[in-house]
Amino acid sequence: MAKGHRSQIKRERNENKDNRASAKLSYAGVSVQKACFVLDAIR
Repeated sequence: MAKGHRSQIKRERNENKDNRASAKLSYAGVSVQKACFVLDAIR
């Protein structure tokens, strides 16, 4: 499930590559990745 969510974020980031919001998006992606990592560790 985490992997699917990450691929979804990746897709959104690729779509918004030209936007100035890409920096914000990448930051959000990192946060989600960290959250997924923590959840995996707990599992």
